[in-house]
Order: sequence, then structure tokens, then C-alpha cells
Amino acid sequence: MKRAVQNNTAWSHIKENHKLYLSAIIIVVIAELIGTKTFHLGTALIIIYPMLFAILIGILLEPDIFGFF
Repeated sequence: MKRAVQNNTAWSHIKENHKLYLSAIIIVVIAELIGTKTFHLGTALIIIYPMLFAILIGILLEPDIFGFF
């Protein structure tokens, strides 16, 4: 029995998942444009980094919430 030859190159993965990679780049750019936000809460200083914004944007764009992907 012959085995099926799979051509799993990096380019084929990019072509298959181009929407995922493009959305990740856009989410990261938006999060970086928002930047780091700081505010005082009593005597504490709260710092929110862009990675948290990227995670929140990604959660909002999942199929269960807004159905974007």
C-alpha cells in the first residue's frame, strides 16, 4: 500500500490559514497603537500593557461573541 505524499511546507500553511495570520497581525497593531495605559487606584499604580488589549480584542472577535471568524 502506498502512502499519500503530503507537501506540508510553510507556504502551504500560510495559504491555508491566511485569515488567522492576518487577523493576528491586525490585532497586534491595534493593541500597540492603544499603547500602555496607567492609572492610580488609591495608592496603587495599575499598568495595562498592550498584550492585555490584544487578548481582549481576540476574545471579542471569537465566533461565540461577535462571530467574526
